[in-house]
Amino acid sequence: MARFLNKNLTYTGEEQYQPKPREKDKDTGEILYPYIPVSEGLVKAVNLSINLNRPLLLEGEPGCGKTRLARAVAYEFSKCYGEQYNVEKWPYADWNIKSSDQARDGLYIYDAVRRLFDVQLFTVEHQLNNNQLPDKEQLPQDTSLGNPLEKNNIRQRLEDPKHEAYIQWGALGKAFQASQKGQRMIVLIDEIDKADTDFPNDLLLELEEKRFFIKETGREIRAEPDFAPIIFITSNGQRKLPDAFLRRCLYHYIKFPQKRS
Repeated sequence: MARFLNKNLTYTGEEQYQPKPREKDKDTGEILYPYIPVSEGLVKAVNLSINLNRPLLLEGEPGCGKTRLARAVAYEFSKCYGEQYNVEKWPYADWNIKSSDQARDGLYIYDAVRRLFDVQLFTVEHQLNNNQLPDKEQLPQDTSLGNPLEKNNIRQRLEDPKHEAYIQWGALGKAFQASQKGQRMIVLIDEIDKADTDFPNDLLLELEEKRFFIKETGREIRAEPDFAPIIFITSNGQRKLPDAFLRRCLYHYIKFPQKRS
């Protein structure tokens, strides 16, 4: 995929960039619907967010289009800039917040259980090679010790200093890594007010400095400033968000279109 330029990315919401009737998403098969911005102010807020590399916090009544905006921007960029950057579909990821979510879930999830299992297999293999009978408690139920290829795979996973095999990347984690390849991924953090009250503040470092640490390895993942993710955050206003979090975001309230008289 080509590197994206930080400049000249502009959202318009114009009709020429809307999905055709009955058009479907090529990945999900879902029907795509047009998204017409309700105001020029919303379009300006989106472009200001893109140019300033600051998240755009969107509030409004349910059904006003908060959630659909991020995907609409990604669709327009696919149509408008896809040929220029040799991409059929603009990179996009969403994070639908649940009440049990922690801030780290949007960055990465570390599979410590799988790594422990691999360590046990590796230990058993070492003991067998040295004619040491392992304790029954040490034997995993499915050892796979008879498969040379699997033994080599286990060794490679354990020797990888980045622990890639044990990490599942979240939406922000994917976006930060995409930026290192020169790609400005669009990320939606949906209904942030569903999470715990401390949740927004736990994302301050990631939102402001565009970096985070993988504590299991000490590795830092840092987004390239010129290719920072384009982040949309939605809230239904069920809970007041912390002031420190609000200061790091641009804000726009989406109103329902008024009926014509």
